[in-house]
Amino acid sequence: MDDSYYQGSHAVSDPSLVDITERIRLASTEKHLLVMVGLPARGKSYISRKIEMFLNWKGVGAKLFNVGKMRRAQAKEPSAHDASFFSADNPTGRQMREEAAMKVLMSILDWFEDSGGHIAILDATNSTKERRRTIERVCQSHDSNIRVTYIEIICTDQKVLEYNMTQKIQNSPDFADKPFEVALNDLKQRIANYQKVYETLDDDDQSYIKLMDMQTKIHASRIYGDLSRHVLPYIMALHVHPRPIYLIRSGQSVLESPDTTSSIAELNQEGQEFSSKFAEFISNLHTDFKVLTSTLPRALQTASFLHQPCFATPMLNPLDRGAASSLTSEQLQDSFPNFYQQWSNDRLRMRFPGGESYHDLIQRLEPIVVELEASVIPVVVISHISTLQVLYSYFHGFPVENCSQLDIPMHQVIKLVPTVGGALNEERLSIINSPIITSGAHPVSRRRLGSVSHFSYNILRPPPMDNSMMQSPVTIARRSERVPSFVLARDGPQYDSSTD
Repeated sequence: MDDSYYQGSHAVSDPSLVDITERIRLASTEKHLLVMVGLPARGKSYISRKIEMFLNWKGVGAKLFNVGKMRRAQAKEPSAHDASFFSADNPTGRQMREEAAMKVLMSILDWFEDSGGHIAILDATNSTKERRRTIERVCQSHDSNIRVTYIEIICTDQKVLEYNMTQKIQNSPDFADKPFEVALNDLKQRIANYQKVYETLDDDDQSYIKLMDMQTKIHASRIYGDLSRHVLPYIMALHVHPRPIYLIRSGQSVLESPDTTSSIAELNQEGQEFSSKFAEFISNLHTDFKVLTSTLPRALQTASFLHQPCFATPMLNPLDRGAASSLTSEQLQDSFPNFYQQWSNDRLRMRFPGGESYHDLIQRLEPIVVELEASVIPVVVISHISTLQVLYSYFHGFPVENCSQLDIPMHQVIKLVPTVGGALNEERLSIINSPIITSGAHPVSRRRLGSVSHFSYNILRPPPMDNSMMQSPVTIARRSERVPSFVLARDGPQYDSSTD
């Protein structure tokens, strides 16, 4: 019997069968506007902030624009807009809302032109087809190269909706001066007003993503290029279920001889002590958790103490600094002066001689970030300083090109707990009595928890840092201070060492 039919045809298809013109256009554009769509309290702003943070971490110029912020700025009082303002039967309110939306849209077009940015995110309800057609028409008349993609957030889970409404009431300036019950009734009426005119995305000639009940169902139409490779998988991973993420450097290792390279070095006695204590510590907290580790022996040995299945991947291996692998910053400047000058001008994309750039490291860590976002159980990441610096930069919105300034001490546990607003609660714990190997950054507070030395921070997603913030050590800031809050290395850049 001839099985060739079951092996598939070897014929080349006729190019005239499929029109790929639109696909090429949608996949190749350099200016992209992501337009959020959805009723209030559905999670649009949360997802918008996460997308902005993810894209900027990847080195893509992205910026979030919020129409509600513009609307409030135009109001005489921050809480002046009650539910009636959002009614379709209120022509004055409708006109003011449309004016705010158009002002924000024009700001986006100016940003594309002036900053060279690639992806703008328009955060608003954008609930009618008329509003969405207007956005497309204005964009096309201004610059035909701008691609518009819609991201519609649909939530039908009543418990989630009630929680989202509570969060909105507690944090939105619209409800700042209102008692909770009054604010809740006002918000529900606002939502009802929007529901009367709401039109879901149903035009398959448009480029859009529908996210229903956070991961329950995804519907994608005309999603090509970078959106399909990066943004879509990332959005599918997002959720707000609380779970800790533990970042640790592999235990300290020792070079047995001058011929032993750092890539095959094994744990020394102190590294083994840390690994044993950490295994005891984590097992007392969690019975079910995931372990991700690099493939280097010292990381695998650290993971082996956990007696838990682990996923070892070269994606978590250190930054490959090539010929500069054992050089300090000063030695690098002396040995490769031309490279050092180029690298100083572009620390993100300039590759080390024979090695990688930090941008290369971001690309191989992207699946790890998606995995960490998708996980609903605790995750332990065992890796090395350069890799953890880049991951830490993602979670805190820190510029990756400056991540070597971040203090990631050896034999210290960094515990990150994502919050519903996209911020993080962070704790740093030392679980052995020997001094933490660190460059001298100062914690805000520190206390003993039995055998655990513990200090904690509440971290808000801060604005981008300017160069002046890199001149001296910066202590962790308390959440109430509302300032950038990173642990920076006192002694300058930190790189992977022979014993890390």
